[in-house]
Formats: sequence, structure tokens, C-alpha cells
Amino acid sequence: MISADELLKNASSSAKRNYNFNKRLSKPRDLINGQRVCKVSKYKLGIRKVSGNGCGPIAIYNALRIIGQQPDFPTICLAVDKYALRVGGIFGTDPEKLENMFKECRIAAMKAKDYEDFRTVSGVVRASILCYWVGKPKRSLLHFAAIFSNPDGTLSVCNRYSNRTTPSVARNLDRLCPKECYVCGFFLN
Repeated sequence: MISADELLKNASSSAKRNYNFNKRLSKPRDLINGQRVCKVSKYKLGIRKVSGNGCGPIAIYNALRIIGQQPDFPTICLAVDKYALRVGGIFGTDPEKLENMFKECRIAAMKAKDYEDFRTVSGVVRASILCYWVGKPKRSLLHFAAIFSNPDGTLSVCNRYSNRTTPSVARNLDRLCPKECYVCGFFLN
């Protein structure tokens, strides 16, 4: 992943302020779950705190951890702040901007072609990032979660719920995200 120094070169003044604030806070050492109750809930992202709009950077961080990297959460927040926020962060991470953010930040992530592609490939790669509508499509909130497969074929879902501090388990993708709620997905291996 690109360094914070490189990201800071052309970052907005608010992204720089948020990064300087965030890097003084306690850093996560393991997977992040429960964005409203975890250590990183007080981090700033755009004009809000991670507790309210941080599922995108949390999913990126978790996916990178799952594949064995040691990501720096303040740097991931800076990258999302710089490249992928929707309306200054009021609505969190923009899924349409995420692919470009991965490219700019040199994160090896591949976008799924569609729901069926995501269903097929997410079971064989080490980590996936799923973006989905939590309720009725286009009338509810978007959410991002990192997913990894378990030996028994179930899926572990990191940060599925904002108040749960451990990954949840879903029997399959349909139980987690019906096709009509799917927005996009990315694979990391």
C-alpha cells in the first residue's frame, strides 16, 4: 500500500487534519468489529467519525489483515478520505470510487463482475469486500464488510453489526446478502 507521506502530498486540508488526529489514537492490532463500540470508533473520516461512516475503511483494513498484511488504519482512513468519500463523508465510502482508490493506493484488489462472480470467487480467495444495501435497495444504507471462508463452507463476516465485537457467521452469501441487495464486491488474495 502507498505510504501516508505520498497520500498527504495532494490531500485536502480536512483529510490532513483527520489524519493528524487519527495517528495519535490507539491503533487496532487485530480484526475490527463493532464500529460503534471498537477502538477506532473515535477516528475521524470526512466530516464524521468512523463510528457512523467507517465501514468502508474497516472492511479494507480487515481484508488486508486477513490476507496477512499489517495495514495502518490511519493511513487507510486517509486514503478513503482522499479518494473515496461520498458527500464529504456524510454517506461514508462511495463504492464507485473504491476501485480507483485501490489502484491509486497500490492495493491489489479485483472487482467482481457481478453477484454470481462474487458468489463463486469469494469462496476461493482469502478475503473479499462486500458492499450491499442493508435493507431495501436504494432506500436504505450501504454497508461494507470483509468476508473470509471457513473450512465448513460458512462465511465469517467482519463488522457486519456495529455493536458486535466478533465476526458473525453466515451460512452462505444469499443469507448475508440477497442478490437484489448486492452493490459490488472486491477480492484480495
